[in-house]
Amino acid sequence: AGVTARLDGVERNGLAVRSRDPRDRRGVIVTLTGKGQKLVRDAAQALFARQSFIPSLYSERERKQLLALLRRLLGSIERTGPGVSLPAYETAAAAWLEAFPQANPWLIEFLLILAMLSVRINRRGDELLGPFDLSQTALCILAALRRSGDRHRLSPRALSEAALLSSGGMTAQLDQLEGRGLVERSRDLTDRRGIQVMLTRSGQKLADPALAAYLAGHQRMLTGLSPPDRQALATLLRTLLLATEPDPRPDPSLSSAHLIGPRRRRRTAIIPGPGSALP
Repeated sequence: AGVTARLDGVERNGLAVRSRDPRDRRGVIVTLTGKGQKLVRDAAQALFARQSFIPSLYSERERKQLLALLRRLLGSIERTGPGVSLPAYETAAAAWLEAFPQANPWLIEFLLILAMLSVRINRRGDELLGPFDLSQTALCILAALRRSGDRHRLSPRALSEAALLSSGGMTAQLDQLEGRGLVERSRDLTDRRGIQVMLTRSGQKLADPALAAYLAGHQRMLTGLSPPDRQALATLLRTLLLATEPDPRPDPSLSSAHLIGPRRRRRTAIIPGPGSALP
């Protein structure tokens, strides 16, 4: 259903056409138009150019190690998952490498495997939380409140940062959680204009087993990596994370009142596919 909705939009914009499969009367073939092919080429080349700094963060040995560890993690997740039908890594990588022979092959594989891991981890997370009728975002909010101290209170802004949500997205999430009696909003006693969000008893009773099941499921996904391998992977990925965060030091290009030169822009890694935030 999700693919059908997206294909409707793609076809309306003249990027692809659907036709009957000549080998199967019930089947449908989707074909990129000339306009669609150009868009894919331009978008992919722009993506690779934007991410071209990533290989320089690592030595040749670290690049090989990082891909090897990510492949093993992907295999571990697939072995412990419910067996849903998703594209195989080798097949997907070969198609991308063939389509973009001029791009850095390591970068293509790295971005692709991160996207595939993201999809699988998010799907598995949704399945783990299904019995609790919670989304991963909702669990992030409940977990942030649960670990916030004895009072289990935080401001909406602090929760937005914990769950990686905009203020509007957080408001919508809090409306749903409050409607279920899992959180309560009240005035901040130290700031008349402020709001505090508190975890209710019902929220705490739900958060604890949900978080335990969620973390246990993620622990099972890591069974293919030894503790040293997990530490090595965390260190390598942290290098990328730190390289894409803003520099906290004062920008020397700024005078006291005027911008003398262009501000240094932070490097941003755009990973195709949904991301997830662990509670």
